[in-house]
Amino acid sequence: MNSNQIIIFASGSGSNAENIFNYFSDKSPNYKWLIYTNNPKARVIERAKKLQIDYRIFTKAELYNGSILNCINSLNPELIILAGFLLKFPIEIINVY
Repeated sequence: MNSNQIIIFASGSGSNAENIFNYFSDKSPNYKWLIYTNNPKARVIERAKKLQIDYRIFTKAELYNGSILNCINSLNPELIILAGFLLKFPIEIINVY
């Protein structure tokens, strides 16, 4: 696993995602962060921009057809965090990570 990659899945305002980012950034500043959201209107996108975190907006179909799993596999993250993510998370991703 890539020891410096963390992906946060969020669907709403992103306050939990921001708090997690701030906590780990103080203790381990070398992490590369990504935020994935299924909601193009989620405030987590604005928080990601403010914090200079890359983000990706995806569809429900992409989550369940394996596209997101393929993206995650290509990134090989150390950690995946579900922070206010409102969709049922695919068992295929859970089994791998």
